[in-house]
Amino acid sequence: SDAYERGIALYYQGELSAARELFAEAARLNPSFQKAFIWAGRVNLELAEPEKALPYWQAAQALAPNRPDVQYFLGLTQNQIRWGVSAYTSFEEGMTFYNEGNMSEARGRLEEAVAQNPKFSEAWAWLGRIAYEGADYETAYQAFGKANQLASNETYRYFREASARQLGIGENPV
Repeated sequence: SDAYERGIALYYQGELSAARELFAEAARLNPSFQKAFIWAGRVNLELAEPEKALPYWQAAQALAPNRPDVQYFLGLTQNQIRWGVSAYTSFEEGMTFYNEGNMSEARGRLEEAVAQNPKFSEAWAWLGRIAYEGADYETAYQAFGKANQLASNETYRYFREASARQLGIGENPV
């Protein structure tokens, strides 16, 4: 607990790297010290190092499998590893703007996400959804096509075909 407490103090002083080492030490010394694993995972995420955060979030989940915050951060970590920190951050910001009804900002953030990682299928699909909802069927057709090309999905195909119908063009399934 001494290492953990020193880590907390260093964290609030802005010394994230030093705090990370102390949280890791606390977790190593006491494998059932859930808070140490959570803080080690948190600091690694704040340092944009999701690969280093992952084992801590996995251990925290094993210690408390039903904690929603731990489940969220484990998922966040996995998505940052899969799509990239910047791309996934832009994606999450886009989803926040979408849920607030700000389609212009949502689209901008999702465009950033696919620019940062052109293989981010879910971001392409959400770009398609925003375009479709805004009756921009050409953009929807292209975005859903890209999403389906990256991750074949019945929903992506359906909306690509629906966009094609709105455009009055024939659609060959991809």
